[in-house]
Amino acid sequence: MTIPGGLLIGLLAIQCGLLAAAVLLYRRRAISPVLSAGIAILVGLWYLLPVAIRLIFGRVSWIYRLVPDEVFAQMALLEGICLLAVLLLLLLLRRRRNADEAPESRSASRPEFDARWVLIVLALGWLVDLVIRWHWSGVFGADYRTRNALGVAPGTDAVLATFSGAVFVETLFGSFAAAAALASRWQTRWDRALLVASWLSVLAISVWGAASGGRLALFAPAVLGLLWLREAPRVSPAVRVLIVLVIGAYCLLAGTVSLSVGRQREGGAIELQRVVKASGQEVAAALTSPDTKGAIAASPSRPGARAGLWVRVAREALMKFDSISAGALLLRVEGVGAAGWAPFEGAVLALIPRVVYPGKPVPGSRTGDLRGHPSRIAARAEGGDPNSSNVGVSPSAVALWELGIVGVVLLVAANTFNLLAINALLLSPNLFIQSVGISLVSVPSFVTLFVPADTVILNLQRAAVLVAAVLLGTRLLGRTPLARILNRDAAAPFEGEQP
Repeated sequence: MTIPGGLLIGLLAIQCGLLAAAVLLYRRRAISPVLSAGIAILVGLWYLLPVAIRLIFGRVSWIYRLVPDEVFAQMALLEGICLLAVLLLLLLLRRRRNADEAPESRSASRPEFDARWVLIVLALGWLVDLVIRWHWSGVFGADYRTRNALGVAPGTDAVLATFSGAVFVETLFGSFAAAAALASRWQTRWDRALLVASWLSVLAISVWGAASGGRLALFAPAVLGLLWLREAPRVSPAVRVLIVLVIGAYCLLAGTVSLSVGRQREGGAIELQRVVKASGQEVAAALTSPDTKGAIAASPSRPGARAGLWVRVAREALMKFDSISAGALLLRVEGVGAAGWAPFEGAVLALIPRVVYPGKPVPGSRTGDLRGHPSRIAARAEGGDPNSSNVGVSPSAVALWELGIVGVVLLVAANTFNLLAINALLLSPNLFIQSVGISLVSVPSFVTLFVPADTVILNLQRAAVLVAAVLLGTRLLGRTPLARILNRDAAAPFEGEQP
């Protein structure tokens, strides 16, 4: 490592500050359990992990380097300062409410509803989802690179415009399934039916996402399971231990499968049979070859390359979660203030359908199309495919790329407001509004808890429209049976229903 001593001390101090702020928020009862846990995961995955890997394995030949160590440390320091400022503001703004709330206040955020109506909505959601999958089978069935090239490759703009709407509907359905799973309990027979149906839905959606190339989707059931267990009021210690062991075993399996999916994704289409076979080889090699720690072919595009299992896990983790290096690379290629206000135009106009405004710019893009989005610019700078490659870019780097120091100030203010809004949604007693909040946190990576200011504008516009639709629907339905889903005050069980 070639990081000056003062810079290294500052970087470590900021990491400690982020960890302390995450712990304080986790214990703050005015903060939603989902949000506080999400912030802890965000800090761990996107800040502590890449910095730790870079510091510990800095001199190892296989380390994933996009920029020199000193440049990485400078960018990580700025990124950490911005996030820490947001978390401290959140702690400060929620302090008074926390002092006034009773210890039971968090459990009040668990919505009350009639499980039978939620099961009906879940079934309707699956029907819509299957129709979407059938209608867009040509796109969903395409390989990972082909889907990522939509809107960039020639002649795919129109397909992307309509397909993105279908993906948004799928995201809402997945968020509703997650909200139902987190609120599920083991009381009446219908509650138990909902518990099974909602968790099977979460698992199916995760597997479906992984089959499309989204490896992190596999970990969503584990994260949601831990969140559910944290707030579960009537679970014995023995059952808790059993659930934790099951989640741990599932995470090991999901991690192995994600490595196989990643290698197949490089070569094109993802096939279930190949994933199962490759995952079995991973486990067998790890168990029978302790000296090489599971050394097998690292990539179908490099059949001669071999790397130990844990080496590849660390490398893959750094490649996935090191948005800091990608941000530094973006600034090196484009410069500070290169984008200006252009990325905000698409965000402000996001609610206007492309049918009405065909030339609507892509939110976050400097050029109005996907080619000018920072995730694509940084990927091209890394040497990725110009049509399909994209990488995560640190929000503070995007803020500098947009408006310089003004962008950094706007980043902190926008994300503080964003977290306050998400917290309010997640603490709502309304199951549908809670699902809108879950759609904004991006389980299991929680990367959307700290995003560029233009993304905040985009997300909160959509959330406002969805919340308005839910409230309007609640008012129109009044106290009809369906209102029991929407209003916990109308949640008395049906006549004859016994716990």
